[in-house]
Amino acid sequence: MTVQHNAYDQDPYAKEFGIKISEKLASVEARVLPAPWTVQHNAYDQDPYAKEFGIKISEKLASVEARVLPAPWVSYCRT
Repeated sequence: MTVQHNAYDQDPYAKEFGIKISEKLASVEARVLPAPWTVQHNAYDQDPYAKEFGIKISEKLASVEARVLPAPWVSYCRT
């Protein structure tokens, strides 16, 4: 585990400033949220300011390919 490997509890700077880093990592539940409904809800196609400046906002959201990345390793360097 990265926290144990880097021995943060022995870091002189952390000790000097009273910083304590737990070896237990936070576990956070995550979920993929549905697409926002803001575009339809705000009726941008009827907005007088957008019309005045010739701005047209499509209700069709952009579709992008994506993937969930693994959690990064934290690297701490003593100088």
